[in-house]
Amino acid sequence: MYRQIVASAAALATIALLSSGCNGLQSARRDADLHYQRGQWSEALVRYRDACRKYSWVVSVCFKWGLVAQRLKRYDEAKEAYRLTLRANPRIPSVYNNLGAIAWIQRELSDAERHFRKAIELDPSNSVEAHNNLAMVLLRKGQTKLALEELVHAKNKWPKPQLMSTLQVNLGRAYFQLGKFRESLSEYLQALESDPNNVHAHNNLGVIYAKMQQFQNARLHLSITLKLRPDDVAPYYNLGIVAFLEGKYGQSVQSNKDALRHAPRYVRAYNNMAMAYYRLGDFKLANDALQESLRIDNRYGAAYNGLAVLAIARSRYGEAIRLLSKAIDLTPRVATFHFNLGLTYFKTKAYAKALSAFERAQELDPEFPGVQENIKALRNLIDNRSGGSLLPYPRIRWRLGGGQVR
Repeated sequence: MYRQIVASAAALATIALLSSGCNGLQSARRDADLHYQRGQWSEALVRYRDACRKYSWVVSVCFKWGLVAQRLKRYDEAKEAYRLTLRANPRIPSVYNNLGAIAWIQRELSDAERHFRKAIELDPSNSVEAHNNLAMVLLRKGQTKLALEELVHAKNKWPKPQLMSTLQVNLGRAYFQLGKFRESLSEYLQALESDPNNVHAHNNLGVIYAKMQQFQNARLHLSITLKLRPDDVAPYYNLGIVAFLEGKYGQSVQSNKDALRHAPRYVRAYNNMAMAYYRLGDFKLANDALQESLRIDNRYGAAYNGLAVLAIARSRYGEAIRLLSKAIDLTPRVATFHFNLGLTYFKTKAYAKALSAFERAQELDPEFPGVQENIKALRNLIDNRSGGSLLPYPRIRWRLGGGQVR
């Protein structure tokens, strides 16, 4: 009898404690939710954080703490909140998707991939956003074909027509990286049908049309990009490329200056501006632009290549060899640098070294213009001491920085 009474009293005490806890939880949650609904994010953050740490088994409270922290870009705090959420329930796909998004922002690509794959594993039938996000990680890692598979899968199951343009832009980016410009063009145009103001689609169409030498269309879409997002560096930079390809070098200089007003440390804009100055015959300003890019990033290989082009124009071949060797040390897999080194060695009659440099360029890019013909001519010269003193393709190459795809 005594034991039963004791047991009953303990049970009553436990029930009272739980009831008190539930009342406290409900009050804390209502207070936090009220600030959340009003968009008072800092106040909501404090209340969700306090509630989660006190009632860490309540999934919804900890999850909302993570959402608010993520919205306020307090990513480490968001990760803590999501970890507590998963401790209470380890099978919530959206938590892994959000953790993947944070890892993406923090450039932790392996963690991002792991989280997105976990989200897909937990809910294979309703994970199109995770497939899309995983594809973005794979694109960043250079695994373009795998990314394309994820994007096609997502497109076939995408449940939100209003967000279709986002997926189509990502598909366009994947096709672009694979060099499938027609397919990329098609996806971007479809994206604009879904969302006529999709700034990424307009910008990227400008890049593709420039590659296709449809300069009027390129300017049209880049101009729309500027109207939609006047503070973005990409359309100014890309317009500089369009002007350069049209032979309008003064316009190209101005567009790159506009780009640098919005992103003063954007070294590719300095490189392209230097190329435009070079075409205008102003070697001093070209040199100044390249030196400025190296002041910002002394490991920028393209700048050393540009300085080598200027040195060759002044017949300073020893200096050019030193600069090109530096470019190759920093960026060893760029065929242009090896091709230029081969040309420079040829000018100094170091034919064996020239041949080695050309062969390396061909190894890196079998379709590199002129390299096969130069190798053939140089082998004839070395073997037979014949073939004259000129190469079929003697022109030095300066790489124009590629278009900025969003």
